[in-house]
Amino acid sequence: MTLSSIPTSLDDATHEALDQQVNEFVLPFIGAEPTGRCLDYVFLLTVVVGFSSGTLDPLYTSPLTVPSLIERQPGLESMLHTAWSNKTYRDIRNLEDVLYKAFTSPYHGKAADAFCEYLERNNAEFPYIPLRGGPHKYYGKFCSIVQSSGTGKSRLLFEDVIPAEILTANLGSKADYGARYCTFFAAVFTMINEYLSALTASRGPGDAIKQWNDSICNLVSEDRKQFFARLKTKYDAYYEIINSNAPKDAITQADDQPREQMKQPTKHEEQVTGGMRGLEYMTSAYSRMRKSLYGLFHSGECHKPKLVIALDDADPLGVTTPDGYHNSTRVSADGTLIFRPYSQLEWDHMADPLEGIGAADVAQAGHIIGYGRPLWKSTAGGSVHKVIALAMNKLFGPERSENPLLAVLSQRFYLNVNLGHHEAAQFVASSVATHLRVCISFSDDRNWSFTTYPSEPVLSCVAAAMLHARGNLGRFLDVLKEKILSGMIDVGKSGELTSRLLWLLAKDLFVRRTPHFRPVIPAADGQEWKSEFADCQVIPVMDYLRFVFGPHFCDRAGKEAKEAFKHAYINFSHWVRTDENISTSKNRCGQLDAGQWTLRHWYRTSAVQCCYNQPLVDKMIPIYFKDCPGETDLSRVSQIFISDRSQRSSSYDDLDNISRSHDSIKCHSSLPWVSILVDLGLTESAVEVKFADDPADGPCLRIYAAAIDVKTFPFLTKSHQLLYTLEKIITHDQIYGRQLEQVLQEQMQYGSSRMRRHMEWEA
Repeated sequence: MTLSSIPTSLDDATHEALDQQVNEFVLPFIGAEPTGRCLDYVFLLTVVVGFSSGTLDPLYTSPLTVPSLIERQPGLESMLHTAWSNKTYRDIRNLEDVLYKAFTSPYHGKAADAFCEYLERNNAEFPYIPLRGGPHKYYGKFCSIVQSSGTGKSRLLFEDVIPAEILTANLGSKADYGARYCTFFAAVFTMINEYLSALTASRGPGDAIKQWNDSICNLVSEDRKQFFARLKTKYDAYYEIINSNAPKDAITQADDQPREQMKQPTKHEEQVTGGMRGLEYMTSAYSRMRKSLYGLFHSGECHKPKLVIALDDADPLGVTTPDGYHNSTRVSADGTLIFRPYSQLEWDHMADPLEGIGAADVAQAGHIIGYGRPLWKSTAGGSVHKVIALAMNKLFGPERSENPLLAVLSQRFYLNVNLGHHEAAQFVASSVATHLRVCISFSDDRNWSFTTYPSEPVLSCVAAAMLHARGNLGRFLDVLKEKILSGMIDVGKSGELTSRLLWLLAKDLFVRRTPHFRPVIPAADGQEWKSEFADCQVIPVMDYLRFVFGPHFCDRAGKEAKEAFKHAYINFSHWVRTDENISTSKNRCGQLDAGQWTLRHWYRTSAVQCCYNQPLVDKMIPIYFKDCPGETDLSRVSQIFISDRSQRSSSYDDLDNISRSHDSIKCHSSLPWVSILVDLGLTESAVEVKFADDPADGPCLRIYAAAIDVKTFPFLTKSHQLLYTLEKIITHDQIYGRQLEQVLQEQMQYGSSRMRRHMEWEA
C-alpha cells in the first residue's frame, strides 16, 4: 500500500519550527541516524504527532497505541525512516487520512453514559470482601469492550465516564507475549508509583487523581508526552533486564529503590498465566505501588475503582490465549467468571435526519457515509475515494482465506450462519476481528456471541465494487456455494437466499451494463461530497424489470403499466431482515406508518427480507415516484412485494391473493405497486404479467415467474456462474443431500414445519 500526503493548513515556517522541536526532543533518545528498530520508529511517530499543532490525532502521542497503526499501514515505517534521515516530517504531518483527528471532534450519543452504567454495575457485582472467606464470584476487576473496527471503542475510553486514572496501550501482537506483557505492566506500575507518590505527598489523594486526569489524560498535554517518553525508556530498560540473566532485584536497583524480597507468584497465578517470563517483576512492581500509594487506594469509598488501565486493540472476541499458552489459561479457575464484554456503541448517530436531504439525492456520498459506524463520517476530511479505500481495506482485511469473500457477501446479502457448523465460530470471530461484522450481545458466560452486519450502505457499495471487480464474481459465488452445500450458510425455508441473490445481483448487473461504469459518479457542480455512489443511485422500475425478464417485458405489461410506473424508481443496495411481521397487532403505538417505514428504507437504500412467519410476502423493495407535483416524500413511496416459493408444484393461483392491505402488512396507498411471485423450484420456465386496478389494493402490476433459467431471467446470460450457483443452491437438498449433522439436528425439531424432514421419524 502506498501512502500519499495531502497538504494541510500548516505553512512552511510552521513546518520548519515543528521539525526543529521534533529533532530536539528525539535526539537524546534514538540518536542522529535511523537504527531500523521498530521501537524507534514508534517513538518518533508519537513525537511528530505531538508536535503537529493539533492537526493529527492525539491518540498516537502514546507509543503504546502506535504499533498496530504501523502494522495496518505498511508504507508508514519507510516514510518514518526517510523523514528521520532527512530530519523533516512534513509528509508525516500531511497524512491526515491516516492520523485523522477523530479524537478531537465533539463526542455524540449516549454510549459513554451506557458504558459508565456498565462499569458501575460490574463494580457492584464484585464484592469488596468475598462472602464467608470464599472466592470472588468474578476472577478480577477487569472487563473488555468488544466491537468491530471503526465503531468508537478507543474514543469511548477518553470520555470522562469515571474519575480514575486511564492509560491506553496496545498489546495485540503475539510475539514474545509474556515478557512484553509483564515488562509493560512492571513499567506502568513503577511510573504510576513515582508520579502519584509525588502528587499525593504534595496535594493529597483526591487532588492527586484530579491532577492526573487534568494532565496525563489530556491527549495534547506536555505532561502526557513526558510521561510516555519516560515510560518508553523504562520499558526498554526492563525488557532488557527481563530477557537477560540479571539478578532478581535488578529492576529495583535500576530504579535506585531499596532492595526488597521479590514477590513470588502464587500457584494459582502461575497456573493462570502459564508461567510468563517476568511475572515476578510485574507482581512485585504492583505490590510496591500498592504499598507506596496505600493512602490513595484506601481513601474514600474503598470499593470504588481507583486505577483503570485501558488496553486498546485487544483480541476482538474477548481475552484469548496467545500462541504458546494452553487454552486452559483462558479460564482463571473453576467456578469463577469474567465480566460479560461491553459492545453497545453508537450507530447511525452521524446520519442525516429523515428528509434532511431530498429523496432524489440519497445516493450522495455525504449522505451515505453518515449511516453506520462513525468512522466513515469522521474521516470525511479527505476525498470520497479515500473513504472507499479505507472501507475496502477494513472489510477485506489482511486475512488470506475464504472468510473475506464470505464477509463481502454477508454484508449485502444477509448470509445467515448456522452456529452449529464446525467452521461457524471461527468465521464469526474472524469477521468481527478483521471484516467489520458487528457484535450485538454476549451471553453472560461469554460462550455465545450474537453478531450480524447491520445496514451500512457505504460498506454495501464497497462490497459491490469488490464483488464485481474483474474475475471476482465467479470466485465469490464458488465459495458461497461450497459453504451452502457444507451446511454452514442457511438458504432459508423457501429459497429466500436464492431470491436475495437473484434480485440484488440483477440490479448490480443492470447498473454495470455499460463499459464506462464508474462506482462513484462526480457531481455536476464538482462538489466532492455531492458525488453519488452508483450502487445507490435511482434506476427506473420498468427498465429494471425489463432487464430482469427480457426486452418484451414492457409489451407484456401493457401501456397502462408503463404509464403508471413511468416516474417510479428503486435504489436498493443491500438487504436487511425483519424479526416480526411488517405490521403487528401488538405495540401499534410504536409502529411507523407505511409511508415512514418505506421512506426510511429508501433513504438508506435498503430492501427488506421479511421474517419467516410473515404471511403472503417474503421481501419488500422500496419504490419512489418522482415528479409528483404538490406531494410530500411520504406520499411518493410505494413497494415491490416478492413471494418466494421453492416447492416442486406451481403456486400460480396464489399470485392474486397477495395483498398489501393484509393485516400483517398494512401498506395501502393510492400509488401503483408491484407484486411478484417466483416458483424457484420448478423446472419449466414461465413468465406471466398483468396490470389491474384493484379497488382494495390500488393499481398493481402482478408478475408470475417460474424456474431459474435464462428463459425466465434472460439477464442470467451475463453471468453463467451466477446461473449455475443459483441452480445448485435451490436444488442442493435433492442433489447433494443435507449434512449428516444437520439431518440429526432436524430429528430433534419435530413439528417445526410441515416439511418431511420435520415430520417423518421413520428411518
